[in-house]
Amino acid sequence: DDQHTAKDSFLMALLTFGEGYHNFHHTFANDYRNGEKWYHWDPTKWAIYSLSSFGMAFDLKRTNQLDILKSRMSLEERHIGTSWMNDSRFAEQIHNLKLKMDQTAHRWTELKSEALKLKLEASEASKKRRKEIQRQMKAAYREFLAYVEQWRALMEAFRQGTLQPT
Repeated sequence: DDQHTAKDSFLMALLTFGEGYHNFHHTFANDYRNGEKWYHWDPTKWAIYSLSSFGMAFDLKRTNQLDILKSRMSLEERHIGTSWMNDSRFAEQIHNLKLKMDQTAHRWTELKSEALKLKLEASEASKKRRKEIQRQMKAAYREFLAYVEQWRALMEAFRQGTLQPT
């Protein structure tokens, strides 16, 4: 998010035990991590996760990747400015892609909720259903990523002035 003064910095992360990635935490305050990626230098994240493995920390919150991607896309749109809204072809394509992304993200979220409910059940049928749901979640995630790639291609075409009619 460019609305925060905190900026990601590997060097500062080294000097401050992970606080150099605090911009992520400002944007997604419920997430226990500062460094989003597993390899981001964030010893506090690793300590909290380790404590949870031993039952000493509970209910760790993580922002799902779909919300992170949506946030990044929103930031990119702000950097481009509002001029793209004046191009009706472009605005309509972006609007349609965002609708598809929202529907896919919603489907993924519903599947995740169902999988979490089934995780509490120990029956063989619930295990099979959970595997099927996980397969559907992966498919929905791949579909979402395909829409993100289409969105990026549209943004790049707009930046370069090469947008073709659909």
